[in-house]
Amino acid sequence: MALIALCSIGHSAGTTTTAVALTMNWPRPALLVEADPRYTSTVLAGHFRGQVAPTIGLSQLSALAGTAGSVTAQQVFEQSLELAPERYLVPGFASLGAARGASAFWRHLVTSLAAFRSSTMDVLVDLGSFTPTDPARAQVITAADLTTVVTGSTLPDLASLVARVNDHTTVLNELQAMISETGRAERLAAILIDRATENYSPREVERAAGIPVLGHVPWAPESAAKYSLGKSARDRRDRYANSIRATGERLTQYASRNDAVVNGSTQNPRSATHV
Repeated sequence: MALIALCSIGHSAGTTTTAVALTMNWPRPALLVEADPRYTSTVLAGHFRGQVAPTIGLSQLSALAGTAGSVTAQQVFEQSLELAPERYLVPGFASLGAARGASAFWRHLVTSLAAFRSSTMDVLVDLGSFTPTDPARAQVITAADLTTVVTGSTLPDLASLVARVNDHTTVLNELQAMISETGRAERLAAILIDRATENYSPREVERAAGIPVLGHVPWAPESAAKYSLGKSARDRRDRYANSIRATGERLTQYASRNDAVVNGSTQNPRSATHV
């Protein structure tokens, strides 16, 4: 099993839509945890079209952790819905109040997700917008086998991605430093989401950001709406789904190669970054 965190920096880049699409097209059984405390579950409102009541998910897990002092992997799975065969979702918080009172919960969640490593199911965690000044959820990133920053590919997106904190560092630098402190500096990459026009290429983004681009998703709002709004896709070729499937393959391969690097192999995981 791999634990993969997805987040955005600055602009809303479509992280949740990408996370749902990846989970539904993942090459192995997968569980998506919707872990953005700024909102109640957008997947229940969007992909499930508001037809599923918010009776399971992080609110219930947080309450369990508060009562028992821990959460098990089995309890996490019991708080999930089926997105597709062998693809599951743990919905986000049912209320903003529950999210605001859950700062101590993230430690318990990380422990329970680590227990999935003995299973055949990968775990994806949608963190939404993230900065390293969020110490509670930073525990997810420092525990992850791979963190992927989802970003648009226009100049405003890239400017947000590399925005400076001061004369010496950027938010992306701070995220890199936080991951480097775990001894796993290679476990940071990006997924590039095209906009309607004026897009930069993956190689240009790699040069600007200094991290590998493992996925390049085309501008295809009708196809993406299958995942964000639960609509039927009309594109028979479905370039969006094809790119998402290829991205999922690269993410799993990159995470595996990172393990080889950590264990002393000389193989460089960046050799798998061409998209």
